[in-house]
Amino acid sequence: VLETPEAIFTALIVVDAVIAYSWMALLMALSSHQIGLNRWLGAEPAQQKKEVLAIPLHTPHRFGSVVGGIAFALFLTIVSLFYSAHLPTSVLVSSRNGWAILLVSTASLLSTLYKPIRHLGYSSSIMGQPALYIVLAAMGAQGNPTALWETPIWILLGLLTVAFHALWMLLGGKWLRIPLGILATASQANIGGVVSTPLVGAIYNQHLAAIGLLLALGCNAIGTYLGLISAALSRWLLGF
Repeated sequence: VLETPEAIFTALIVVDAVIAYSWMALLMALSSHQIGLNRWLGAEPAQQKKEVLAIPLHTPHRFGSVVGGIAFALFLTIVSLFYSAHLPTSVLVSSRNGWAILLVSTASLLSTLYKPIRHLGYSSSIMGQPALYIVLAAMGAQGNPTALWETPIWILLGLLTVAFHALWMLLGGKWLRIPLGILATASQANIGGVVSTPLVGAIYNQHLAAIGLLLALGCNAIGTYLGLISAALSRWLLGF
């Protein structure tokens, strides 16, 4: 969306992967200490057990919903690409791809208000996960590990971001008495993504996988809008 220069983009991909999955490994390792950590947080997981268990582990896949989901996704993509070519670029959105991503994200979120569209999502993992793996592989192929040593500032910025995030998650978790499982799932939704978050949630409680997926999708969408705003503010501060 931001048309980041190649020299910076390749370094950011590697930093994102290293830090996000290192944080994921830490969260998974903490699951073996959740009794003691829940005691420190003052959390009572039993109070939220009923709500968590109310979420179904599996949702039936229907052929009709799979076909309908693919058709709707293609329709949404084609329409967004068409209109993105006719929208003006600006400091906030500087490319056609940027408009396309914004249109798809916004239209997808708004469409979930329509009940029949939500039913199509029951089988979305059948087409969503393979498509996501393709995107991740395509981005990973652009990464260059040697770029890290040329721009070590990105490693420092990544570590500072995670440290700041961890501090506020711990303070918020202790203040609200949130169980470690939910706290870890929410944390991974911010640092990780739609693939890793359900995995972290399932380590603590199999039913948290569904919550993790929902949180990751929400954080992904919110991050798109906030990322654009942050970029605009950065350009304004730097006088670009």
